[in-house]
Formats: sequence, C-alpha cells, structure tokens
Amino acid sequence: MMLKKIFHASRAYRERLYRYLEKTVNLKAGDHLVFVDLGYSGTAQLRLQPILEADRGVSVEGLYLL
Repeated sequence: MMLKKIFHASRAYRERLYRYLEKTVNLKAGDHLVFVDLGYSGTAQLRLQPILEADRGVSVEGLYLL
C-alpha cells in the first residue's frame, strides 16, 4: 500500500515537471536539455537523465557554472 502511494506521488511529480518544461521552454522529443549546476556533482541531471530520455526522448547534459 505504501509503495503504491510513493509510486503514484512520483509519477504525479514527474508529470508536473514535464508540463512545466513543455510550457516554459517548449520542450519536446529530440530536444537537448541542459542543467547548469554550481560546481558540485550534478545530482539533478544524473537522476533525471535516464527518466527524461526514456519517457520523453530528451537528452540531458549537465554543465558547471563555476
């Protein structure tokens, strides 16, 4: 029961993220998304890269600001 709630919440969060990216940067399949980090290991892009590629066909790259 608890895992079902966690998976449901995770799926809902992912869908909100997709809608936000599609609305703000017109993100679509085949696009290349760049995450800019402040110089540390890019946890966000490392976690999101396989999901965005599998779910939306978007490649992800992490770049460092500093």
